[in-house]
Amino acid sequence: MRLRHSLRHKTIEGALRKTSPVGGGDRGSRYGRRRTRGRTFMMIMKVFVAAMLLLSMLAPVSVGASEGARVHADFDLGTIVQAALEQSRTVGQAELRTRLARLERDAVIDARRAAWTIATEPAYGLATRRATDFTSLTNVAEFPPEPRTTLTHSLGFGASVRQPLPTSGVLSAGLSGRFQATVSQDDENGSTTAYALLPELRVSVAQPLFVDGRFIDTERADLILADAVSATREADSGERALAERLVGSVVRLYAQLDAFQRAITLQQTESKLTQLRIDDAEIRLERGQGTRQTVLSLRVQMNRLTDAELRTTIAAEEVALELSRLTGLEVRTTSTLAPISINPSDSDTADTPTLEAAQIAVARAETAVALAKKNERANASVALAVTPRYADERDSPDRPIGAVSDFFGDGSGLDWRLSLDVTVPLGREPSRRRDVERASIALEIARLDLAERESESHSQIDLVRRRIDIMEQRIELAELDLVFDREQLAAERELVEIGATTELNIATLAAQITARESEIADLTTERTLEILELHRLRGTSLVELLVGTDRAREQPR
Repeated sequence: MRLRHSLRHKTIEGALRKTSPVGGGDRGSRYGRRRTRGRTFMMIMKVFVAAMLLLSMLAPVSVGASEGARVHADFDLGTIVQAALEQSRTVGQAELRTRLARLERDAVIDARRAAWTIATEPAYGLATRRATDFTSLTNVAEFPPEPRTTLTHSLGFGASVRQPLPTSGVLSAGLSGRFQATVSQDDENGSTTAYALLPELRVSVAQPLFVDGRFIDTERADLILADAVSATREADSGERALAERLVGSVVRLYAQLDAFQRAITLQQTESKLTQLRIDDAEIRLERGQGTRQTVLSLRVQMNRLTDAELRTTIAAEEVALELSRLTGLEVRTTSTLAPISINPSDSDTADTPTLEAAQIAVARAETAVALAKKNERANASVALAVTPRYADERDSPDRPIGAVSDFFGDGSGLDWRLSLDVTVPLGREPSRRRDVERASIALEIARLDLAERESESHSQIDLVRRRIDIMEQRIELAELDLVFDREQLAAERELVEIGATTELNIATLAAQITARESEIADLTTERTLEILELHRLRGTSLVELLVGTDRAREQPR
């Protein structure tokens, strides 16, 4: 149809040849001079039109190149995404929170292990005492007895272990001892030394009783560990969710900058075409075949195109600055961007970080309910201490070896201490019921949120698939139109040789092809973004997809 329409137009040169002199009459010298000037101006315009046409024909090549690989691209999407992940303070904070959660989990695990303690109490001790010993008085005539000075040197040692039990109880055991050397001095007997060893063995068990209807509970310790593990997974999921959101934002900015670059190229092509139309209208006005209103209208159109190009350039500058801020790279509006290429999703559906976070929230809420039921409990503790004792009359207290051998003499033995303590909380049942009800409500909220997220995820997957199908159909239609436009341009070029069309029509068709190629590129980018969204909804790691497995390994699972 455009071809038939163009055939009705005469060439600019033909129109100039058939131009009649203004005011009528025979061809005079004044008209001859005007005709000569017109031909000269026409030759200049033909050269100008050819140059502008060449520029306008080059524009589609640059746009079309965006569909293939750009050899000298300044940036590619993987580089931009990796730089943004390394630069992001938010992702860095999330990584630190994940490390903190891991440390908390490790602390809970360590608390289940035996804790050993070795001590020297005291490492060295000295005690002095001066007193009168009335027990040594055997003769009333010697009253009062002479005072005695006593120096006691002591060395202490001890070892203990604390072992948490699977029943939420604690087993504690300890062995301690003190070696003493007591030096006594008085005026009558002089100085004497006695050696003694004071060992003690202690064992105790503390055990909660009647927890959640059971005499001895075996679940509380596992629930505490499970909650710590869930907290770690929750922090990990939050970190990956932040990284995924950052990747999505960077990809959209990258695509926007690429689209703005194509839009600027297209607007420049339209401006060149409008300038050709202005030049043609001015020639027609000079020959009396046009109106000044047409020229003014085209100039207004040129101003609007220039304004639109400026606004697009400003928008592109904003996107480039935001990319520079997020990545730390020097991204400009003139930077060459490699095309976005993402294969369709063909992997099995996995949980997205958002969906996984909802599942973890349900698990933690279930743990909270179980722990709330186990808060009301009685506690029992049993403690046993054993201490060996010397006989009333030691065999060799003045020898260091006697501090040990005298334990095996006649009259020696063991001293036992046994204690049983039981504590029962009273009046806490209302508080316990409130805690259980509060945790149950939180659990129901978490389950509803999970169900909503699952339903929304399935719905979004179906919607995105439909969008991809529609985009592919639109791209197919646009490509068919592009083939028709190119065939039309080839036909117009053949007609220009016989004067059946104008260079302006050629430039118009070339600009139309540029616009069509830009439209296809925009649709292709939009389809690629939808494919990326489908990957995200199916649980594919965008970091691994766009950057590679090395960076994905840094994201803890």
